[in-house]
Amino acid sequence: MAETSWTVTTELDGPAFKRLGNALRSLGYVRTAHSWGVGGSVELSQSTHRGPKGTLEIEVETYTGLTVIGQEDSIRELQMAYEHHSHGFIWANIKRCWTRWKEK
Repeated sequence: MAETSWTVTTELDGPAFKRLGNALRSLGYVRTAHSWGVGGSVELSQSTHRGPKGTLEIEVETYTGLTVIGQEDSIRELQMAYEHHSHGFIWANIKRCWTRWKEK
């Protein structure tokens, strides 16, 4: 399989980071390396995650956003897990709003 990349978001979005982390953990990925640096106005963070399907590289850059690099099948599986966790996030917010509304 060929290596590919997936731009999860072009913004530095906290909920997207959380969903990606949840998706990685749900698939059995563990962070094995991390580096961080600043150059001028650009902040760059890189981490390596190893799991059952191999290695994924995660990059966060100020003007680029959140990007995952890895084998096509691994990226595809991560995208499906990310979407699953996105729906869970949406339903959790709906449930929280509903509960607050009922309490009024």
